[in-house]
Amino acid sequence: MKIVRGDLLALALAGQFDVIVQGCNCQCRMGRGIAASIREQFPEAYAADLATVKGDRSKLGTFSSAVITRDPVSFRVVNACTQDHWTGEGVLADYAANLPSHPGKEARNVSLTEVVPAEYIVFPS
Repeated sequence: MKIVRGDLLALALAGQFDVIVQGCNCQCRMGRGIAASIREQFPEAYAADLATVKGDRSKLGTFSSAVITRDPVSFRVVNACTQDHWTGEGVLADYAANLPSHPGKEARNVSLTEVVPAEYIVFPS
């Protein structure tokens, strides 16, 4: 695994990545951290999140995405629904949401690269 440090969004705009995957909540807010920066700089990603049902807990383990084009660069932002809400104490991410045994989820064995073909995918830490 290659680790790259720097301004993720500037690096994406410089053509360093094909895909950015960010964890989002099910409330369609994108109001803090890297999500707020993505919402501001790439409103297409926020629009993709808003196209889902606000507050729908069944979105856990799913994602929305948008293609971002800023000539001459094009990449995709994936909004991965990893937590129901942004408020509360402790770890809010629902790591079990992607498991086939999660209630309401059917067993699936699909990798992100099957859905979003890309050579360079980045996950903010």
